[in-house]
Formats: sequence, structure tokens, C-alpha cells
Amino acid sequence: MKISVLMENTAADECYFKKHGLSFFIESNKNILFDMGPDDKFIENAALMGIDLGKTDFGVLSHGHYDHGGGLPEFIRRFPDKKVYLSKYALGDFFVQKGDKTGYIGIDKDIKNAENLVLTEGITEIDENMFIFSDVTERKFFSSANKALLKIEGDTLSEDDFRHEQNLLVKEGGKIVLFSGCAHSGVINIVEKAKSILGRYPDYVFSGFHLYNPSSGVYESETLIKDIGNYLKGTNIKFFTCHCTGPEAYKTLKSVLGDNIDYVSAGRIVEI
Repeated sequence: MKISVLMENTAADECYFKKHGLSFFIESNKNILFDMGPDDKFIENAALMGIDLGKTDFGVLSHGHYDHGGGLPEFIRRFPDKKVYLSKYALGDFFVQKGDKTGYIGIDKDIKNAENLVLTEGITEIDENMFIFSDVTERKFFSSANKALLKIEGDTLSEDDFRHEQNLLVKEGGKIVLFSGCAHSGVINIVEKAKSILGRYPDYVFSGFHLYNPSSGVYESETLIKDIGNYLKGTNIKFFTCHCTGPEAYKTLKSVLGDNIDYVSAGRIVEI
């Protein structure tokens, strides 16, 4: 399996665009585009990396925030025949609290009638080696940065419950790889949900850990980050983190997990 990072907050080389967002191109039994960054720059990075997105078999959107789905409208425009799996809740109204103001962070609703969108809920099997799951309801080691993320249903503004968040599991060569976006539901809770589905932990995880609030510049406490690291150490999973983990939180996690964690940037390729 080959995983190419098409967009991330940082870049492995100055030739690649970097933006607050995430996008992976996964080459396995099928070619999968997982998340599409905040805009269409992931497409330009793909071209720089020699990746033909026309060979994508399907796309997956991890959740309904613009930094993961802002580039979705352009992907749909260029590749209207490519299915994109997203939660049935992903086109909701999502906001971030910044002081006494709120800013919209959802996805362009103009795509809602696109014929290639596949709306999901619960567990969606794509084939015997790939499936999507959501409904992560546990809240162990939950990030306080989530308190700034809101949703509107009807006339009610409330904290986001992240029911629009979904995760992808890919099996190849006896190995299982879990892909998440921001892991708003908590990376530990998502990993444990995967274990309950699989009967064992995945071998690898690619995900942001949401330990940093970019609106306020505030990290989770070092104690919480170390507690998360120690818990994950017991799983013996190899983690590739990025995006909303934040560089300082990554340093703390690295001190706990050592070789079991690595950071990936735009332009990076990982082969498993």
C-alpha cells in the first residue's frame, strides 16, 4: 500500500503547497482519495507528485469541515464520474467559536445534488477489503478544543456531536490501515471502535489527533497528551499523524511513543 500526502499544514519540500487541511491518496487494491483539503491545491500537489487523480476509484470525506472538504466541489467538477462517500450529516451547518464571534466552517452546499455523492451512516462496506464506519460515541480523553466547534440544527446552536465524522479501514497483505481526518471523536475512541469491529487493533493509523485549537493557538495539557500517548503505546499500532495534532503536541507524543509515531507533511509518501 502506498499513501501520498496531497495536503497538510506543512510541506516536505518548498515546491508543494501547504495549507491548514488534509488530503491523502491511497493506492491499494483500489485508488482512494481520502479528504480534499481546504481548496483545489491538493490537485496541484498531486500533479507535482506524478499522481493522476483521474485514476481514483472513489473518494471518502472524513467529516463536514472545509479544511477536509473545501476541495470537494472542484474534484466533483473535474471528475463527475467518481463516487465520493460522505456521511449523510456532512452537509450540515458547522461553525467555530472565535471569542464572541462564530465563523462558518462547513462545506459548500452547492454540491448537495451531485449525482456521484454516496451518503453513508453506520458501517458501509465498499468491498471485502475496505469499509467505512462512524457512530463513535465514547468520549475518553476527549479534546477540549472541540468545545469551540458548533453546529446549527433548526434554530439551535450547540456543540458539535461529530456524528458527521467517519473513518476508513483498508486491508491489504494481512495488514489493516485506519484512516481518520481530525479524530474529533478522539483517536483512542476511534481506534477502540475499529478494534470492536475488527476483533483486533489496526496495524497502522493515519490521522490528525485534534490536540490543538488553531483559532486560539491553545494546546491540550501536556498531561492529557502524555496520557493519550501512553494509552496508544499499549496498542502497538504505528501512527502517522499530522494536521490538527500540532507540532508541540507531536513532540510530546514522540517522547512517549518513539518509533511508533511519525509526522507526515504534504509531498510525503509512505509505503507499507
